[in-house]
Amino acid sequence: MMGAALLSLLLTGLQSCVQSEVVQTWEQAQTDVRLNERMPVAFGSYLGQQAITRSAVTTVDDLKPSVIAPSTAAQKRGFGVFGYHSENSDYVASGVSATPINYMYNEQIWWDDGDDTQASTASGSWKYSPLKYWPNDYHASLDVDTQTPAAQGSKDDRLSFFAYAPYKEVTTANLGTGSTGQSDGIIQMSANTESGDPVITYRLSLSNTDEIQLNTNADDLLWGVAASGNFTYPVADGTSKTVNAGKPLKNLVKPEVATPMTFDFHHALAGISLSVQGVFDEVANGIDPTNLIDTFTFIKVESVTVTLNDIHTEGTWNLNTNYPATYDKWNFTSGVGDYKLVLDNTNIADSLYADNTAITPTTLSNGRKAGGVGRKLWTNTDTDRITYPQPLIKDGAFFMLLPMASGQSMTVNVKYWVYTLDNNLADGWSKISNDITKTFTTSAAVDCGQIMNLNLRLGMTSASFDATLNTDWASNTFAFPLPLNN
Repeated sequence: MMGAALLSLLLTGLQSCVQSEVVQTWEQAQTDVRLNERMPVAFGSYLGQQAITRSAVTTVDDLKPSVIAPSTAAQKRGFGVFGYHSENSDYVASGVSATPINYMYNEQIWWDDGDDTQASTASGSWKYSPLKYWPNDYHASLDVDTQTPAAQGSKDDRLSFFAYAPYKEVTTANLGTGSTGQSDGIIQMSANTESGDPVITYRLSLSNTDEIQLNTNADDLLWGVAASGNFTYPVADGTSKTVNAGKPLKNLVKPEVATPMTFDFHHALAGISLSVQGVFDEVANGIDPTNLIDTFTFIKVESVTVTLNDIHTEGTWNLNTNYPATYDKWNFTSGVGDYKLVLDNTNIADSLYADNTAITPTTLSNGRKAGGVGRKLWTNTDTDRITYPQPLIKDGAFFMLLPMASGQSMTVNVKYWVYTLDNNLADGWSKISNDITKTFTTSAAVDCGQIMNLNLRLGMTSASFDATLNTDWASNTFAFPLPLNN
């Protein structure tokens, strides 16, 4: 018996995974004369199960069908693959000798659990059509071929694969242009007649012409490379090949039977999130804040507008890009303009929103331990009132952007209210509105897969703004030094 081997391109997650799994397996096949080993190219998907954001692609379930019994490409979702067969030569990325897209064009890889009566389950496989096979022309005899003489090829045929997520359909009518028909998000990709690197065109999702959408209302864009740690796989002649970590999967030769290969997907976009922190001058100046925040004082936010000056809203991303990637790997195709990030009653976290139609002295008193900036860290004795940054946007959402260079100018406007319960006043409280604006320039780039968090430090007589940067939408941070806004 001989084995028909599996090439499984596994999607790992937005975080490093502790394990990989082959999702699809193939039946063993038999050929009496080993001249035509058919080795199917199969795809699987594995993502880390811990959601670190609410972006469009967070877990493997985000790539599975959106409905029971999916019938359209949009319902099937999944991810897309471009494949190149470069014969006996290495893949050529550009120029007159560039390798054409001749093996797979925007191939949709989607999850099929074989059950059209319920939502997608963990039992199933990733499928595509038509099924493709590894080229058989390989210079060495195969270990599994015990016949004498062993079958040999005359050259080393090579395949290269480039992948992106989430999948977007290019209809038959648009194959010559690569248009997805969308007005934002992934709007276009290389046409099927092109040669060389596949590129994706991405446009920011806007509302009211100049307001950038939250990630919950916008497409993500990820691209696939070799997984962390140099990936070494055995090939049919008993030797091995290595794809270095963070490199695209290029110039692959026919693997040994049942050898999985791995894609690691990373974010090509960047983002901005916001948090808020209640302070008094003593806290801002570094004095021990214990007991300085008055028990009966609450700070709540009415609105925030961040204006990003002279930014791009459209660009192309080359899927043949190494990871990690800096902002300048984008080819920006739009002009620059001023665009806004707007927070109001629709997206500010409920506990932090200054809803003056509902807030009363009674509601503040009843919710003292739960409501308002600086009211979340309490000991059992109610004596420790140290403030700390709290996510300002509902459900931990953020704004998705194209990556930005250092020196980015931003103008932040914050409208917030300070409420103080006071039984000596006729109304039972005092209400003070504050309207603060500050323009500053970032001191570091916001690269692919990074989220800059703007922490708004709000107080009775002063406000200042901090900025930290999350790398690869994870937990590593460093600080932008910004002056105190007095």
